[in-house]
Amino acid sequence: ADAEQVPAYKADARRRDFSDSLAFSIDDEDTREVDDAIGVVWDGDETVVRIHIADPAFFVHKDDPLDQVAADRPLTLYLPTTTVTMLPERIGCELASLQAGELRPSLSFEVRFAADGKLADWSFAAAQVRVTHRLTYDEADEMLAPGADHELSPALRALVPITAHLRKQRLAAGGFELSRPELKVHVTDDEIEVKRIPPNTPSRGVVSELMVLANRLTAEYALRHDIPIIYRVQDPPAQVVHSLTEYDPVAFINEVRKLKRTRLSTHPQAHTGLGLELYTQVSSPIRRYADLVIQRQLAAHVDGEPFPYSQEELLEVVSTVDSTSYQNRGL
Repeated sequence: ADAEQVPAYKADARRRDFSDSLAFSIDDEDTREVDDAIGVVWDGDETVVRIHIADPAFFVHKDDPLDQVAADRPLTLYLPTTTVTMLPERIGCELASLQAGELRPSLSFEVRFAADGKLADWSFAAAQVRVTHRLTYDEADEMLAPGADHELSPALRALVPITAHLRKQRLAAGGFELSRPELKVHVTDDEIEVKRIPPNTPSRGVVSELMVLANRLTAEYALRHDIPIIYRVQDPPAQVVHSLTEYDPVAFINEVRKLKRTRLSTHPQAHTGLGLELYTQVSSPIRRYADLVIQRQLAAHVDGEPFPYSQEELLEVVSTVDSTSYQNRGL
């Protein structure tokens, strides 16, 4: 009932305006909670990549009824027969979702890459964006194919070497990749559909690496400005882990058994698996409560306001999310 009373976003001159710039989302065909979008422009020899993250914190405030609902179910839960969204659908699937053609508030990164693919500079701002194209992964892969001549093809092709360079840097720093197909199971009436999703298509690789980049830059920004947030960390394994780009079930399990569990922490530490000194997660704030909490901390810093969460409150969020995640894995 509270969600129905929330007004739609209106243009805000205080936010950086990307509403007239090219921006496209890439998701699975059935995705309704669109958390992120991408834009690419060129400035001389530099390629400027814009990563836009949805801003549900604009609509859902700490301790209001909508926030209490999200805290109780701190992860969107995908089941074969239904999806249990973290936020009411009016917020998560409509007002905050980066729907094509609609003006939306965002948390946006502008990252500059030199001609050799190296990261030259970056900035972060509260912004507003209007997604111009909604793509599925299959459509994006078609636009990346040799000979494809879509208006988005140049932007998509520019992202491939950039993200490949970022991935190469992480792996050189000790990170590793363990790829396996994702299985999606849908049950409608008496019909069961099992869909196998390959993990290593070009567009999935691009989106995955850009989200890792946005999360890494958020962690760096928070540490640089003394913003209390929740970090995602992973301790080093006791044995050497070998990357697997081709899926072999036995080899995959053998490597996974070497890993230490990733965990949430209020103290900055390395994420060994990703090969990063700092890492957090802010790229899915519509679907993960910890991401939403971190957004609020960042927004408070940008607006010059007190942080809504103390270290003790962040620890409570960590405990709640960890507990619920453990329960969900048993469903």
